[in-house]
Amino acid sequence: LLTQFSKEKERIDEEIWVETGIKRGDSVLDIGLGNRPHSAVKLRDLGARVTVLEKNIETIGNNGELDLKIVQGDITSTDFCDNEFDYAVAYFVLHEIQENRHLPAVKELMRVSKKTVIVEPTPGKDSVYTEYYGIFQDVQKYRGGIENYRTINYWKSLVQETGGRIKRERVWRPVERIIGTEAEKFMEDMLNYLNNSGMPLEILERTEKLKLEMTGKGMLFSEINLLIFVK
Repeated sequence: LLTQFSKEKERIDEEIWVETGIKRGDSVLDIGLGNRPHSAVKLRDLGARVTVLEKNIETIGNNGELDLKIVQGDITSTDFCDNEFDYAVAYFVLHEIQENRHLPAVKELMRVSKKTVIVEPTPGKDSVYTEYYGIFQDVQKYRGGIENYRTINYWKSLVQETGGRIKRERVWRPVERIIGTEAEKFMEDMLNYLNNSGMPLEILERTEKLKLEMTGKGMLFSEINLLIFVK
């Protein structure tokens, strides 16, 4: 049986995709595959005609079984034509690029699509989540990357700076905590991932400590922002 946390998580995820308005047959540019290509798979299952833009050639090779059109390229400068796609979707990806590339990225997404969708988490207020987020920031820093969540007003200001018009905005605020055996399993999966990624002992020890805290106290995930905008 699903826990209250899992039910809420599934509900929010479903509502996000309903809000986008993306339907069968729409052409969609999805940005980034990451470790778990959630958005690309979801868009494919919705019946959209999906093109994935991914910068890392190794990541592309690791996802060849997806049966999707994957193009290597950078989010700030692509070879796509103006308005080539019905939608461009940046789902949980912009917080992983440098701040000085946010504005060029938003401009490029707007250029190649008729509608642009941004889905991003905010900085969380829950104390356990703050430590969880801090670990991921250090993991990204160790890899030479970045993990920097922003408020919805930050993303709105970028859209406005490009001259875009916001057509839809929404914020989801989770209320159910992940706790107990569900939290323990969640953190065990995270530890396995960090171990396999060759993370240093200090990060692994912090993660082990966080597992105990999350299992006992639970953790409340941060808000999720959605913006849909046009030129």
